[in-house]
Formats: sequence, C-alpha cells, structure tokens
Amino acid sequence: MLFLVLSALVGVGLAANPLESLGADGTQVSVSGLSAGACFATQYHVAYSAEVMGMGFVAGAPYWCAQGNLMTALGACMSSPSGINVNTLVSHTNGESNIDSPANMQGDRIWLFGGTNDNTVKQGSVQKTEEYYRSFVSSSDIFSKYDMNAGHAFPTENYGNPCSTATQSPWISSCNYHAAYEMLNHIYGGLVRPSSGSNVASQGEFKTFDQTEFTGGSSGGFTLPFGKKKRNLMQSWLDMMSAGVDMYWDTVGAMTDFWTGAWGLPDFSLPGTDTGGSTGGSTGGTSSGSGGYSMDSEGYIFIPSGCKNQGSNCKLHVSFHGCKQGKNAVGDTYARHTGFLEVAELNNIIVLFPQAVPDAMKMNPNGCFDWWGYEDSNYANKNGHQMSAVHAMVQHLLQ
Repeated sequence: MLFLVLSALVGVGLAANPLESLGADGTQVSVSGLSAGACFATQYHVAYSAEVMGMGFVAGAPYWCAQGNLMTALGACMSSPSGINVNTLVSHTNGESNIDSPANMQGDRIWLFGGTNDNTVKQGSVQKTEEYYRSFVSSSDIFSKYDMNAGHAFPTENYGNPCSTATQSPWISSCNYHAAYEMLNHIYGGLVRPSSGSNVASQGEFKTFDQTEFTGGSSGGFTLPFGKKKRNLMQSWLDMMSAGVDMYWDTVGAMTDFWTGAWGLPDFSLPGTDTGGSTGGSTGGTSSGSGGYSMDSEGYIFIPSGCKNQGSNCKLHVSFHGCKQGKNAVGDTYARHTGFLEVAELNNIIVLFPQAVPDAMKMNPNGCFDWWGYEDSNYANKNGHQMSAVHAMVQHLLQ
C-alpha cells in the first residue's frame, strides 16, 4: 500500500506543459507504428478513417487480429500468421458500428515493412496486413517492402543495432534505409529528404507534454513537500521496486520459454520485447508515472520551426512506439532516433509521440499500446480508452 501511495505521489510531482493548439491541417493527418505500435496504428486508422489519410506500418498484425484474446495475439498474430483469417477481420470491420465507414479508407496511402529476420512478429503477419488493406484500398496506394534482412526493429540509415539483429533494445536498427522518410514520402508525396547525419531537427522544438488532460489521470498539479534530494531518493527507491517487478516478469518469461520449448507453444513475449531470455531492467528510461488508461503522464511532440505559430496549417503525423520503447523504458530514444524529426523539420510535419506505460496487473508488463484488449473491450474502436485519448490529442492539435 505504501508503495502505491508513494508511486502516485511521485507520479504527480511535476507537471509537463499542456499540449498546444497548433492549427494543424485536418486533411493531412497520418499515423504509424512499430510492432505493438503498428497494430495500434492500424486500429486508429481503421477507426478514424474519415480523419486519417495515411498509415505507416513496421512489423505488426492486421486490424482486430487478436480479437480480444492475448493468446491469439501471441500465437496467430505474431508467431503463426497462417492462422490469421483475413476474411474474418474484413467481415468484422464491415460490421463494426463504432468505427468510421471503411469506405473512407479508399484513397488512403498505406506503407508496410517486414524484415526477413524478424522472429518476433513473422513477416507473414505484415503480408496478412497487406491482404487486409487490399479489401479497402487500391493496390496502387499500397507500398510494401519484404526484401531486407532486418530483425524486429525500426530501420534507419545509420542509428541503432546491426540491421539483421533479430531483436534487441532499443529496437531500432541501422539498415542504410531511411524508413521514416520512405514512409512519410509515400503517404504525403513530394517530401524533401534529409541528408545523412543532418542535424536539421535542432531548428524545431522537441518537448514533453502533459497527457493526463486526455487520459483522465492525475496531472502534476503540485510538488511533493520535501526537497529535491529526498524526491530523487524516493524515485530511486521506486525504480528499484520497478526493477523487482521486471525481474518477476523476466522469471515468468524464462519459465514460459522452458514450457514453450517443451510443448511448441508460442513464445510468451509481446511485440518489441527481447525474446532471447532475461532482459533485466530498462535502460535510458525516465519514470513520469501513469496518467491513466495505461498511458504515461507525459508524451512527446516535435514542432518544426515552420509550425510554431498557431494556424500554420502543417501536416500532422502520430507515431506509436513498440513494447519496451516508451518513455519509461528508453526515454526519448524512439522519438529522437527513428528519423522522423529530420523529415518533419524539412517538410513542416508536426509529430506526436503518445506514450504507454507498463501495467503488470493488466497483463501489460512491457508498456505496449493496447491491441489485444488489456485496457478495455472497446480497444479497437472509437470507444476504446487509449483510442479516444489519442484522438483527443489529435483534435487539440488541429485547433
């Protein structure tokens, strides 16, 4: 009980700035994600297809693939894509009343990537996603890339692990391939490509914002009534407790690996996790507490230098991280080093990076966005907690 109280207190210690209203162009909203974030990106695209004009997708599974079942997520959606029945998913989409009409997807631009060395989410799952989209989108609007010896990671020109690394934090790989540019250029067209090693993103503004306004969580409206050193000591203690929780889940994963090896069941890990054994505590992360809906109290946003004035009518892209890629796990690594910021600065694209957090009690120990129903049963439609929270953020930026 004391741990829960102290966690809550630290989580509301200091508030981030509120999200600004930037007057972004409501006809130029796109989304993307890696792994669990890709699954969430396609959920958001399908649910809000009247408002989204493009979707980028790296190593994920089709809309509603998990059908509210964790074992389906771990099995067919990730490990055994031959078990994905696309006709069932298309039928569900056409019959779902709490999403925009699927007819709105016609004309949207879809970009898909699956590496040949991805053993976490099999390439076949991405191919099933392409098959799904072909029921709603013209083939000429779909781009897919399946010929790269890449592991389970976001591919970049020159940042991250070796490209063929199967799965390793921070799940960003140096592949001599600018996926962020290729994706956004397919979606929007006619974009300026950043030069290799460019620091042009420094001209824009990268900052945190308060997500609690949109998630129903507590905001950082006051500061703990003791000095900075004591607050830091308390945070260190809470980090140690969190590491203990991580150790528990690593042990569960190791035990499951033993049994899955014996019985041939799917590996008990979620997209974005290290399937090679114990991962230990997270590195490079900063804990800002839960803001509700299994989302962090803080998110990230990049505002290009040409988009700082309200009413700039800039494009808006929303990027969803994978599991163990959120602020609590790797800090701002995913947001800063996937290549989005450089492309955004040169092409006046505001980039929103919502942040999820782990919640072991909800069977989400790795901080994944909800694509199998751990948060609520409406996770894949407009009534879903995380879906509606992100939508509110987007609407705020359009004002």
